[in-house]
Amino acid sequence: TQNSVVNLSNYSLSDIKYMEMPISQGSSVLYVGVGTGIAVKQLYEMGCVTHSLDISEAARTKVEKYSKFWLESEFENITEKFDLVIHHLVAQHLSNRQLERHLLNIFRCLNPSGILAMQYAYSLNGEELDVYECPKTFSSTRNKKTIERMAFSCGGRIVLHKDAGEYPPIGWRFIHGKPKQLPTAMKIL
Repeated sequence: TQNSVVNLSNYSLSDIKYMEMPISQGSSVLYVGVGTGIAVKQLYEMGCVTHSLDISEAARTKVEKYSKFWLESEFENITEKFDLVIHHLVAQHLSNRQLERHLLNIFRCLNPSGILAMQYAYSLNGEELDVYECPKTFSSTRNKKTIERMAFSCGGRIVLHKDAGEYPPIGWRFIHGKPKQLPTAMKIL
């Protein structure tokens, strides 16, 4: 099948230009943080095999026609493998421990050539700040080194870091992550 370039957003696939990535009809996609459900519906309409995960049971009704749905508490039980995991507008609501749990499960569920597409918040008050709780936006920010360390310790690696925009006092970064590749001699057959 032919690859399409998709712009992924919590609201619409065309809203956010910096999250472009190739995706094919038949790609298996896990969307973490359902939001309005529009992006899940658009992925389904493109011919993707869609799966969704959210903290809220109410999210199920937004995507159940288009997607297999799991509650966040069921993340460890997912056995499917995905070509793409979209983790959009979620990380800023998670503690480090919760985000590490998400990353562990994401890298476990990705196909070897799969991609994690994640957006996270960072502080405009200084890149040296590690984790910063922003009272204005009720969100947590993290710096590049923290995200890279977390991904690595959870079985992944960051292959793209891109600034996406600034909304003082925070900015947004977009990353692509991939599972760590074991040397061929070490792969379990």
